[in-house]
Amino acid sequence: MEDKSFSTEENIANSLAKIDEHGGNADSPVAIVSSEYHLYRAKYIAREKGAEPLGVAAHTSYPVLMANYFIRAAFAVLYMWIM
Repeated sequence: MEDKSFSTEENIANSLAKIDEHGGNADSPVAIVSSEYHLYRAKYIAREKGAEPLGVAAHTSYPVLMANYFIRAAFAVLYMWIM
């Protein structure tokens, strides 16, 4: 369990370090489990860290929340691409 991070980027970096620490290979395919609206960005960040990410989407059950989260995630992706 990785419990030291405060952002997606930190979580992925710390998780990949744990994989290596426990004898795994972070360059091999790794599964990333996240909300469907967050999965694109998480996989993008993992690729930048050298991982080969496979996405597992958790479903958001409330349609109103899902729309709100997808809009927020779209702005986060734009920010990520610009910065």
